[in-house]
Amino acid sequence: MFSIREMDLSDDANYLGRADMWELAAKEGLYKEGDVKDFTATFSDGEYAHKYYTGRRMWGVFGLIAPSATLSATYGNLKEDSPYPFAVKVDTNRLATPQSLMSVMRDWYNGTEYTTGSSKTGTLAGSAFETPDRYSGSVGESKVQGNW
Repeated sequence: MFSIREMDLSDDANYLGRADMWELAAKEGLYKEGDVKDFTATFSDGEYAHKYYTGRRMWGVFGLIAPSATLSATYGNLKEDSPYPFAVKVDTNRLATPQSLMSVMRDWYNGTEYTTGSSKTGTLAGSAFETPDRYSGSVGESKVQGNW
């Protein structure tokens, strides 16, 4: 899902896009003249698989690099409501290093209420070994509702 929100194509120092982008979107019924020129709301298909698939990942990354931002992990509709900014200023004690960027890429919400560990949360997806890895194809998996 895109994370670009409001765009002002007349501000070519900060935005780049087709000059007729909004006219094309209007022609396709994706945008109405006078609406906010919100790239995500106009051109995104929304979250993949389920409501928190993309937004919870954004929340997790922002929480690791800028805990002072105190963003909520829950929201109504990521595409329409714009609960998260395009970017956050990294907290000074979280400056980017190769190691910190690798830890962001490895994050699986450990230490939050969304951790995958089965003994901590009762989450089936965490397995007995509390791993974030997911393996599909087991016979019983399709019998338990959810997004695995």
